[in-house]
Amino acid sequence: MGSFARALEDFFTLRGLALPTDQSERLAAGRRKRRVDAVPELLRPAVAAFDVSRMRAQDPARRAGTRPRSDHTLETALATMRDLALFLINHRAKSDWALVDVHDVEAFLVTLPKGRKRRLTVLRQFFRFARSQKMVLLDPTGSLTAKESNGFRGRTLTLDQQRELFRRWTTVTNPPVITSLALSRGGGVRGLIK
Repeated sequence: MGSFARALEDFFTLRGLALPTDQSERLAAGRRKRRVDAVPELLRPAVAAFDVSRMRAQDPARRAGTRPRSDHTLETALATMRDLALFLINHRAKSDWALVDVHDVEAFLVTLPKGRKRRLTVLRQFFRFARSQKMVLLDPTGSLTAKESNGFRGRTLTLDQQRELFRRWTTVTNPPVITSLALSRGGGVRGLIK
């Protein structure tokens, strides 16, 4: 469907003059199918079954009025499974999901460190599904953690810069700033003053 046809469809459906087509659903199904087809043949049936189960889970969410997973979320999960399957075949010489262990999953997660948390979530969902379908005996993701610190990751000021900033704030005689500093540092404002 071209952009002009989509614009016409939007125009007529918004005014109640036509029913919407299923173009976006068909496109999403095609993208999912391409990702499943890219999985090596020996590992493909489990990933295809995983996709079917996730699509079935969409219906109750729609009926309940809650937000089902977006097409992008479903496609990203399949891309992660495709990447893991290719990794297992090419780098670990494993062609059965039952042979996957924690070391394989950890080695896969190391290949893209910034995507660890997102990928681990998908892998947990898949191996939970695979275990419920008796495709694997053990879930290799059970003992893994996301290992992402929740602390501040930005640039911090040096101690001298902090002291200068503190002096500037305190010379203006601004008691709320001093109070918030004292509370945020746990009463350790004296450490800033020399």
